Amino acid sequence: MSGQGAWLLEFGSGQTGVIGERQLLHLLPAPLSLHEVPASPFFCRHVVIWEQEPVPVMALSAWLEGRPSRDEPTVVAVAAFFDTRAGENRYGALRLSAIPRRIVVSDEQACELPPDMAEWREIALSCVGHQSRALPIVNLAHVFSGGLSRRGTASSFAEALPMEAKADIPSL
Repeated sequence: MSGQGAWLLEFGSGQTGVIGERQLLHLLPAPLSLHEVPASPFFCRHVVIWEQEPVPVMALSAWLEGRPSRDEPTVVAVAAFFDTRAGENRYGALRLSAIPRRIVVSDEQACELPPDMAEWREIALSCVGHQSRALPIVNLAHVFSGGLSRRGTASSFAEALPMEAKADIPSL
């Protein structure tokens, strides 16, 4: 069975997901300097400066549970995705409770998202079975492009920023 490399991510509170091998760009160990963004949704409350640019930091476990997380991240993973609306690559960061593990997945492992993982339907591209577990494949473009508005206060990270902050951030 041949397959593709992927990263198994642990978001905290028992929530795990997968992203593509080439989507993970950099790991930032905690503690690190997170900058709070006023009036931002509880699941995307901070930015981290990476490669001299502000990158939104998403707490997926908080979004999935519908409440702020009290856990401090062990590591923050900077990931890349293609924003089809903007027609360019973008970056986002994910709060993780453990260092990502490389796994191999294949089409033969495709499975349905179990009923007890319904909250993942909005952000999962698909699902794979791995070691007797269903692992959602995270749609990073949806996660970071404003698709999570129903659980928060703003339709996108850029919308959550105060007007004066938007002027200072050319990529938003």
